[in-house]
Amino acid sequence: MINWKTWIISVVVVLGAVSAVVALIMGSRPSAPPANAKIILGYVSTGLSGLAVEVMREQGIPARHGLEIEYQGFANPQALNQAFFLGKLDVNLAAGANVVASQAGAPPKFAYLHPTLLNSVSLLVKTASPVKSLADLRGKKIAWYGPLSGGGTGFMALCEKDQIGDCRTAFQMVQTTPGTESLLLERGEVEAAIAFEPIAGKLLSAGKYRRVLGPFWKEWEQRTGSKMEMAGLAAGVPWLVRNEDSAGRLVKVWRETVDYLNVDFRKVLDAYPKLTDLTSQAERDYGAAWLPLVYVRDWGTLETSIAVQVKVLKQSGLLDSAALDFIKKH
Repeated sequence: MINWKTWIISVVVVLGAVSAVVALIMGSRPSAPPANAKIILGYVSTGLSGLAVEVMREQGIPARHGLEIEYQGFANPQALNQAFFLGKLDVNLAAGANVVASQAGAPPKFAYLHPTLLNSVSLLVKTASPVKSLADLRGKKIAWYGPLSGGGTGFMALCEKDQIGDCRTAFQMVQTTPGTESLLLERGEVEAAIAFEPIAGKLLSAGKYRRVLGPFWKEWEQRTGSKMEMAGLAAGVPWLVRNEDSAGRLVKVWRETVDYLNVDFRKVLDAYPKLTDLTSQAERDYGAAWLPLVYVRDWGTLETSIAVQVKVLKQSGLLDSAALDFIKKH
């Protein structure tokens, strides 16, 4: 059970209109599809989100739940989030709690529907590096995607939990972009680098790198008993109020997609190699073993992990206001 008193103190929770939506989604739903059950869904067209959407689309899962989905793929999370916050999308499939919180207000403009991916980010070093722990990296250069990335927020939360302090002062954080981590490591420009899946898996499978920390969701679970999320379904509150039934159906679509992926994940990786860039046998063996663990089917205890990320952002001065609404199990 979640300690709601502690949670509400650490994260400003605004109820109101969304509370009514929660009740409706959690309650009974009509068996017949709604008259206009169409959703404009934005997602990152490659990687783990892209893989899930391709399966969702090709298997015709939305139609089985009375939904019509207009898919809009984006090359990167930044472009996706920009379109989402400009109101061009109904639902963002890959919104991090940190991203939603960064746009939050009182009352909030955006709400979380359901987590989709755990925080699969890892902190990597060269295999031959003498570094064994975070303490060994103090004062040294670490490549990351920035404090408002899922990996950045997760790293800040872990540093706080391990009493390292603010990672931006404990280490020399070097801003980079996905895909350049190995180059910085190879050239010796950084001592360690943060990388998310499936990039981390590709690097680890090559045998030239190893984890110092990660994946972050597992590290957080070992410390707290709760898994740390990275991305989820998010929607504008006005849209959610008007489309509570469609939102509930979309969650069912996501859950069936995860079920399909988990039946034979290796088969899925073989069918869509371009989406993950896991091309060798070693890379796909790694992916088949680790990636199914990243997809989230149920809320579980993830609400507290999302709250922790928002709290870290707020304490670090990256948020002027942190107001998140969480739609509970339904």
